[in-house]
Amino acid sequence: MKKFISILLCALLLVSSFAFSASAANPVVPFGNEDGTPVEIAYGIDPDDATVNPDWVSNREYVIRKGCTFVVPSGRTLNVPLNSTLTVENGATFVVNGQLNVSGEMFVYGKLQGTNITGAGSIKCEIRFPSLADANNKLDDKLSVCYYVNAPEKADDSYGDINIPIEDYIAVPSDGAKVMVDYNYFIYVRVLIKEAPGEDRYDDKLYPVFHNSTRVQFKQNACPIQVTTSGDISYGSWKLDNTYYNSYKIILPEGEGYCVYGRNGEWGDVTLKYGQSFSFRVELEEEFDQSAYVVYVYNGSGWTNLEKDDLLAGIEPAVPDAEGYYTINSVTGEYSIFVEGVMSNEILDIFSKIFNIFRQIWEALSEILNEFLGFIQK
Repeated sequence: MKKFISILLCALLLVSSFAFSASAANPVVPFGNEDGTPVEIAYGIDPDDATVNPDWVSNREYVIRKGCTFVVPSGRTLNVPLNSTLTVENGATFVVNGQLNVSGEMFVYGKLQGTNITGAGSIKCEIRFPSLADANNKLDDKLSVCYYVNAPEKADDSYGDINIPIEDYIAVPSDGAKVMVDYNYFIYVRVLIKEAPGEDRYDDKLYPVFHNSTRVQFKQNACPIQVTTSGDISYGSWKLDNTYYNSYKIILPEGEGYCVYGRNGEWGDVTLKYGQSFSFRVELEEEFDQSAYVVYVYNGSGWTNLEKDDLLAGIEPAVPDAEGYYTINSVTGEYSIFVEGVMSNEILDIFSKIFNIFRQIWEALSEILNEFLGFIQK
């Protein structure tokens, strides 16, 4: 019996120790009002006040509550010790005018202001992606969003290395997402405008992306954000479809004796939106106005391995209207315009005279041949 009681007591002690370890947690040290009413606390200003005790210790969970603005004044250093955490709630503000040294962990859901932040610990900031199915601006059938997180040491001096394959990005669900990103890291946001298979009418970089209400500049193929605080991602409202249409460049050529102009006087490089129509004409200089030229319109950028003669061999000549204008009815890419056969009137006159000489020779030879054939037949 004594042995049984001893075993039972040991078992109870073991169970109680499990329960204690499972429920044990670091004490929470809150700053701010529990109801979230605004208050400002300056760290270390009043060392007799327990709420601003400058000596933070290990194994504590320090919390800056919603509505609280916690300031580390200039000239003071706040240390977040090893095995302690500091949480800045959404709706709270943590201002570093002095220095913050993090040896433990810091989680930022509110605002973090200041740059003199050091330490070997971990600082993570929450980046929030909204739902695309918002009733006021339903975007889930128009957009898909993805992101990629990259360390700052892999970034260049300006905005980060964003030459990242699209397959490495993480898709954001249509109902939004919350992502914890290391402090000072880059998060690259890509918004892809949905299109039917084979279509390329929309330009993704035209669609506006905002971080904390500030528009993020598009770089190469993404919108890069260097994370120094928590943030809310947002998108511009969907406007008329053609607001985000691709733009294409058409080069109106000029050469010896001619120049190509648009109907409204455009010349040189002309930028047109997807689906836009465009009309142009060829204007000859006076010394070249007898030329019988031909116009070709190549639906492509003009960058091709084919020689021009081989390229134009597969294209039908363009046909002008009654006013002499050639029209591209719907721009869907870059176009190259070629004008062939323009010659000076002087050269054409020489060719004409040479042609007339050969014609006269041929007529004379034909007359002699006819007389000879007539003589043979007698």
